[in-house]
Amino acid sequence: MTECTSIQLTRDPSEYTDIKAQPHAAVARRLNASGKFHFHRGDTVSYIICEDGSGNSAAQRAYHKSEITSRSELTIDTLYYLAHQVHPVVCRLCEPIEETDAVQIAEALGRSFV
Repeated sequence: MTECTSIQLTRDPSEYTDIKAQPHAAVARRLNASGKFHFHRGDTVSYIICEDGSGNSAAQRAYHKSEITSRSELTIDTLYYLAHQVHPVVCRLCEPIEETDAVQIAEALGRSFV
């Protein structure tokens, strides 16, 4: 588990108002509250979108690597990454190929889009 998203905080974590849409700020705020970290404006926060059984949006299921290793119920949401990072890139690369479309590519990746 070495790959994760890293985003720099543009303000202090406590100053973010829409925490549900900003996973890096939510992770920073949660870790600051735990006392494990002390994130401030300008710091870079790394996180991974996980399946946690909550049914929350992807932005609300962001976790720091330290949280994932200490909580066995957290697993990396591979479908999220296939749908949001792999699928769009493969679609752009395959766009010139007439015999392919986004649905075929999604199915090949193991994900069906309705």
